[in-house]
Amino acid sequence: MKGTSRFAMPRFARRRAIGLFATAVVLLAAHGEARSEGLSAAYAITLAGLSVGDASLTLASTAATYRAKLAMRLSGIAGLLTGARGAAEATGSLAGARPTPVSYAITTTNGHAVRTVRMVLQGGTVAGLEVKPPVDAFDDRVPVTEANKIDVLDPISALVMPAPRPEKPLDPSGCDRKLAVFDGVARFDVTLSYARTGNAAFTGYSGPALVCSARYTPIAGHRTSLRATSYMAENREMEVELAPVAGTHLLVPVKISVRTLFGMLEIDAVSARPRADNSEARTPGAQAGAEK
Repeated sequence: MKGTSRFAMPRFARRRAIGLFATAVVLLAAHGEARSEGLSAAYAITLAGLSVGDASLTLASTAATYRAKLAMRLSGIAGLLTGARGAAEATGSLAGARPTPVSYAITTTNGHAVRTVRMVLQGGTVAGLEVKPPVDAFDDRVPVTEANKIDVLDPISALVMPAPRPEKPLDPSGCDRKLAVFDGVARFDVTLSYARTGNAAFTGYSGPALVCSARYTPIAGHRTSLRATSYMAENREMEVELAPVAGTHLLVPVKISVRTLFGMLEIDAVSARPRADNSEARTPGAQAGAEK
């Protein structure tokens, strides 16, 4: 393949890495008191043991609303060869056992082309969608139907979850969840299940971590002939480790491991800290109206 290097993550892998990172990261929403909470975390990204980039996650929330931002960029040889980077943001409301997304936007680039996805949701159903430029049409791409856009989470809102047992954030039941995700192009499920309890240490945390196995199931929008699609669907080497940070009611990712066609992709937390200023966590409905 022209311009291929073992250090250059292909377009599918880059997009899936962002999606898997976002979906694997499990965050516990604010609950109980009507006070603000927030999180800032930084991550190092390696592929086959080599440094290829970094990522950051910020979350601002109240008892009823949230705003989350995720950014990722490749660096070193991978960055020079691809220039790949991405930034995503989502807002929504918090009530009951899961978040209700209101708006989602992501921009990704590989150094040569830029793609932007904007989505508005109402009650878990996609109400408006814009993808620029549109994805290429292929005969083997599974069509996305209107039914695929009902009762879904965008990839960033899928990060916001209440713990089954808030008084025991590391209870194994925290892993048992199935996420129905629609990223504007593809509809897929990510199923988490308890694997074991380990330990983690980085700036902002040192202690036990909940380790969850992850499975990816493509539903629609994917290309059936791509080796990467079947590989990820059959992949048994995907895990996410979660830990509470600084006594907050949040579970944050401390390590994500995904076996890819090019080696093990690992995303490790290097620091995490609570955010004192949650001025960004305004009413999602008002923001969605302002952003139209």
